[in-house]
Amino acid sequence: KPNLEKAWAYFEHVALDRYIAQDGPKAKKDICRRVIRKFQKGDKKLEKAEPGENDVKTKLYSPIFTPHGQLGDFGLGIGL
Repeated sequence: KPNLEKAWAYFEHVALDRYIAQDGPKAKKDICRRVIRKFQKGDKKLEKAEPGENDVKTKLYSPIFTPHGQLGDFGLGIGL
């Protein structure tokens, strides 16, 4: 029997590009501080996870906060 939740989980973890998440302090901050912090980490190199990676925690690449130098990983024209 088809299961939409399982299909979406497969799509999200295999088809979409993800990076290995670095655990950091999780303090609740207002939206302005979170955005500023994201932009300050703009030159940080994100380690790309293999499709289907489930041994370590991964996150989806953010279309806004992914460093410009790594946008080429998504194909021609994304970094333009």
